[in-house]
Amino acid sequence: MNSYSIAQDSPRGSRLVLDSIFHPTDFSPESEEALAHAFKLALAVGAELRILHVDPPGTATPVANYPNIQDMWSRWEREKRPQPVGTQTSYPIPRIRKIRTSGNITRSIVEHLEHHPANLMVLATHQHGGLPRWLKREVAERVALATKMMSLFIPPFSRGFVDRTTGQVLLKRILIPVTQDPYPQPAVDSACWLNHALGCLEGNFTLLHIGTHHDMPFVNQPLRTGWVWDTQYRDGEVVEQILRWEQENTPRLICMMTRGHDDLLDEIRGNHTERVIRKVRCPVLAIPTS
Repeated sequence: MNSYSIAQDSPRGSRLVLDSIFHPTDFSPESEEALAHAFKLALAVGAELRILHVDPPGTATPVANYPNIQDMWSRWEREKRPQPVGTQTSYPIPRIRKIRTSGNITRSIVEHLEHHPANLMVLATHQHGGLPRWLKREVAERVALATKMMSLFIPPFSRGFVDRTTGQVLLKRILIPVTQDPYPQPAVDSACWLNHALGCLEGNFTLLHIGTHHDMPFVNQPLRTGWVWDTQYRDGEVVEQILRWEQENTPRLICMMTRGHDDLLDEIRGNHTERVIRKVRCPVLAIPTS
């Protein structure tokens, strides 16, 4: 269900076709953080926003527990600052669909998306341990793998790129890990699209390659006024070096390609993307291979 596509907007950049955003929620503070990112993106591109909650068998969550999008929208409008000339104007409040079901969490989400595809899934992940949550990291990972759709993961205590109190975008630095396989150009294109769609006048993009410039794959780096590109090389294990760079440089987003498990070791410990998601403090936009 790879239901998104990237189309060329101009020789200087690219855009992503996005008309439906899906957000599974457990009504936790972490899910509220993810909802703010989903809602901001829906506002920016005029996409429909679908919010799904899955009740465990035999339980029923009161409808009143659903987050009040109108309250969030009104708060953001009150906090809105004058926009610089040239920034993209947001669309009116998008269509919101609140969906409630019950049963197995992973199966319910996958079945919903099979019947009602979306372009982007925005979901929270939770730390291991602590109070039980239905949306554990393992569930988020399994859902993303099963649906094979572009997914934005918001970790706990995240340095997110949307302030949920004001709606302000804080997307200043984006990390894009670059490997020979899978080919990283869709991740570069998605990072550029996201920066542009959210009306950011500036962008700082770092291409991180674990290797040398001799085996660095070629990627097109779109040029736009205010955008800065930087390429860095490191030696070592891929996930370890991505995590180290993230800790040292505190990006607001990591954009990376992902694919299914390649071998038994991947099945046991998770693929590169899953292992990064479990450790970082910033959102991760995972773009599946075709």
